[in-house]
Amino acid sequence: MFGFLAILFLPINVLLNVAEMPRTYKRKPGSRRYRDYTENHLQECIRRIRCGEITQRQGEMEYQIPRRTLVYKLARKHSTEVGRPAVFTDAEESVFVKCTLQLSDYGFPISEEDLRYIVSAYLQKAGRIVPQFKMGNFPGVDWSKCFLKRHPELTTRFVSNIKRAR
Repeated sequence: MFGFLAILFLPINVLLNVAEMPRTYKRKPGSRRYRDYTENHLQECIRRIRCGEITQRQGEMEYQIPRRTLVYKLARKHSTEVGRPAVFTDAEESVFVKCTLQLSDYGFPISEEDLRYIVSAYLQKAGRIVPQFKMGNFPGVDWSKCFLKRHPELTTRFVSNIKRAR
């Protein structure tokens, strides 16, 4: 009985388990075989194979890169990025950045929530439905945090609790 009453007095963000920051998972090196090499090692290995200094098998042994990966990289079959495609194109994101910077230049700095409303209104006018955005095509907190991480020029323009008179 008392456990139920204790739940009533918890803050809403604790009850809903709302994260303030986007989820970032860092795996431990050596925990799996997938992509357990650096980009520099891969480029160096590919360069040496193309020059004829080493064979694919020697590259596999020396750099600890799977031979199939080397074959695909040499044939240029790995052309796309890993993961889910971006929701907006670079041009669309640059328009969001430009609008945000103009608003802040006019004296109307916006919050992250305002940015999410702007994006939602854009999607509604364009008639696009993004399956990743829940709650009526409204971007989540994770999307806005990642958007700001991709565009660091916006973080200084976002609203703070300091009044304009100060």
